[in-house]
Amino acid sequence: MAVVVSRLYYSLDASDDSSRLLLWMVVPIALTIVGLLATRGNRIEVKWAAVGALWAFVIAAAWSLGFFFAPAAILLLASGVVEAHARGTRLWNGFSALLWTLEGLFGLAVAMLAVLVSSELLAGRYVVFPGQTREFSTFVASVAFIPEALTFGAWMFVSVSSVLAAWHMTRVVWGKRNRLQSVAWSYVAVILLSGILLGAFSARRAVGELRRSGGSGCYSSGAGTTCWSH
Repeated sequence: MAVVVSRLYYSLDASDDSSRLLLWMVVPIALTIVGLLATRGNRIEVKWAAVGALWAFVIAAAWSLGFFFAPAAILLLASGVVEAHARGTRLWNGFSALLWTLEGLFGLAVAMLAVLVSSELLAGRYVVFPGQTREFSTFVASVAFIPEALTFGAWMFVSVSSVLAAWHMTRVVWGKRNRLQSVAWSYVAVILLSGILLGAFSARRAVGELRRSGGSGCYSSGAGTTCWSH
């Protein structure tokens, strides 16, 4: 993850370190504001997603900015727990809050991946993802290798999103069980099974990203250049 933060930190087109630090500080501040506004607007899902994203930023930035924003993450999490307790949150609402927190946690990895890939492409560099081998017909002077941590987060985002979507669709169908009558159970079973299977497949792919060796490199020959990432 330190590689991820370092690459993103220096990919920003800023004139000095102070400008880069200022741009980084926008992320946790914005997440904190979103969490507070979500509380006032009674958008609990958005608040828990902001909590997860803020904690993801704290973990990712620990190697560069330190744990400066950890107190804000702790307070936002504590406010969510206190509010849930005051509302008398039921078990399924607590499970939904957990899923939304994980959605925000891994959603930040997707955002970081998008920023990293776009910045490298705009800089004129070729991009190689983990497990990918690319062949170029000419000599390549600059190649960017995507860290496995970001692809892990992206696959986990897909996994959590699948389960979350199935969970909410199940609640909608169950709320209409009187109209659907006997087929309600069938719909619920199919939706849950589909979400769990897709989530399990994506989680397996995510674990596979972490098991990669992390090796990468390029070699040139008369026919061109080949770059790989294992």
